Amino acid sequence: MAGISIRPPTAGTRRRPEKAAIHHLVGRVAERRAVMKELLKSFWTDESGQGLTEYALIIALVSIGLIAVLLVFRNAIGSVFDRIKSTLDAAPAGTGYVPGSG
Repeated sequence: MAGISIRPPTAGTRRRPEKAAIHHLVGRVAERRAVMKELLKSFWTDESGQGLTEYALIIALVSIGLIAVLLVFRNAIGSVFDRIKSTLDAAPAGTGYVPGSG
């Protein structure tokens, strides 16, 4: 109990230092609570990020739709690329496109 005085209060003193410190801390807690309440209220009513959230949801839904389409048509898409590969493999070598010849 170092630093805490045990002597009786003298006439003319308003509060003991311990009570003053407690009242100070209680006041600070109440002040912080009020600040936090105002901060939460401002976050609750703030709509500045709403548009960004909507765009993110749209992008997510479109991505899910594209993945579903690719899964359904993966065999058909694969066959298209196989035909392109076989056509390019069958092309004669050295007879590439020359601009202006034709």
